[in-house]
Amino acid sequence: MLLDNAKKLGVEVREGTRATALQVVPDVGTRDLVGERCR
Repeated sequence: MLLDNAKKLGVEVREGTRATALQVVPDVGTRDLVGERCR
């Protein structure tokens, strides 16, 4: 799940979103994080 969403982010993931996502996913969820990040 995280990898699929991470690919959509692309550059942001490389910048460090991956680390942030791993901490937020358990609480918020990858979809919410990715949705707000993309927008």
